[in-house]
Amino acid sequence: MFKNSLMYFNEKTKVDEVKLLLQTYDQLDKEKDKNEIYGLEGKLITIMKERIYSRYLRVAKECLKLRNDNFGFMLMSVNCILIELFYQLENGIDKTNDHVSNNKIEDAFKVVIPKLNSDFNKKTGLSFYKDVRCKLIHQAQTNKNVALSNETPTMIYPYKAGGYTVYNPELFFYQIEKIYKELFDEALNQNNKLLKCNIIEKVRNIAFKG
Repeated sequence: MFKNSLMYFNEKTKVDEVKLLLQTYDQLDKEKDKNEIYGLEGKLITIMKERIYSRYLRVAKECLKLRNDNFGFMLMSVNCILIELFYQLENGIDKTNDHVSNNKIEDAFKVVIPKLNSDFNKKTGLSFYKDVRCKLIHQAQTNKNVALSNETPTMIYPYKAGGYTVYNPELFFYQIEKIYKELFDEALNQNNKLLKCNIIEKVRNIAFKG
């Protein structure tokens, strides 16, 4: 975010401040200063957590408070962004379609969607990718016989009378919010070293973007 002639990484932290933290982190890593690195890791991960909350989660929650069905497409588009970002954070990659590791955008949905509900699998994720994500991002609509509604009792609801598969943006959002909470808890409180490194790598990719 650009404001007052400065680039901000999140609501309070400037991009230049994040760059300095990363440079310090790299120097401490070379010096094998584990105690200092541990504290700095937590700071960098918290900065990313606050970025996601202020840019996406809080905004979506404010929209949901208004109970306006017209926000369904916008909310589901945010869900799609958050799904891809989650995948990038878990894997420490800059882009979902990382050609170095042969990742495809659809892989993010095949991996993350099953985390949202025990009844979902890779096939569910692929259907979501094709019917919702691709159509919303590229055509500003859902696929044929696919609809969005915050009024359904389940995340994916087969509306047999109309022949539609209905996706609930609100229920998807709450489950996405839940896995983000779990992700950052695992990194900050359970000390998952690989996850911490991957999140910091994503911070680096954003701070030093080309």
